[in-house]
Amino acid sequence: MKVLTRPSPPSSRALYVCPIPEGAVFAELSFLEYCRGGPGIPRLFGGYRDRGRAVWVVEKTGLPIGTGSGRRDRPTRSTNPSWDAFVEAAPLDAARAIFRCFRSFAEIGGFFLSDFKHAQFTFFQGALYLVDGPAFAAGPARDFAVGTASVNAVVLPRHRACHRNSKLNGSDVAASLVASVPNCAVSPSHHSCLGRDGAPPGCESGSLAAPEAAGRCELLDASKNRGRCAAVTYKTHVHDVAAKRWLLPFVIDRSAGDDRARLEALAAAMTRPDPHARPSFTRLLAALG
Repeated sequence: MKVLTRPSPPSSRALYVCPIPEGAVFAELSFLEYCRGGPGIPRLFGGYRDRGRAVWVVEKTGLPIGTGSGRRDRPTRSTNPSWDAFVEAAPLDAARAIFRCFRSFAEIGGFFLSDFKHAQFTFFQGALYLVDGPAFAAGPARDFAVGTASVNAVVLPRHRACHRNSKLNGSDVAASLVASVPNCAVSPSHHSCLGRDGAPPGCESGSLAAPEAAGRCELLDASKNRGRCAAVTYKTHVHDVAAKRWLLPFVIDRSAGDDRARLEALAAAMTRPDPHARPSFTRLLAALG
């Protein structure tokens, strides 16, 4: 179990008290150090051991922006008045804060947040923070960490064979996702929108999952319905930001006029079925100027 303790003012620091396996401590601290200095990454001040527990000290990052897992039985709910007020007053700045945070840990850092929940993000002084260490997914950090300790890493399915039901229409994305579940890895239900045994949908109303998060099988040989499992990458998170109702849709609902039109256009590009066709967070920030 990991506990985030928020000290009373005037302290500007927060403590992570972590009586969990060494591999998990290594992973969390590696995330903070590897992404150090990036927008939305808590600044690590140091750490120590206390009665067998690992304790580390980070800058103040504010309160979670909401609660709920995003599943149909546990819908999200906004609980941070400061975040709500910021979104209402400056929707484009709120969108930039989201894009910057995800760019730091996913696009640049190579991490993937499979435990994709409202409470993993906090807001403080115009910045959105990720306060729970994500999984190693790509790049130098993953290469180093996986060979060093037992850590949480995303399965890389690029060479894993899969088979899609030949009776399905290839354009029927929802059906093809369910059919490929037994062959390909699936992210948690609140992220993949799949319930038990691949039964759709598991996500709350207003949220959608990226096709590859639900175990998508990319056909290589259409005549034999054979393919390989699609990998989850930072482009999966591009889709997530635009399709999870508590992120960009929350901002869009509180915008108007030209701001709303710009954000809706970005969201449409971000939710393209093909990950390669989605813009990067870098391009999204450039589009907002």
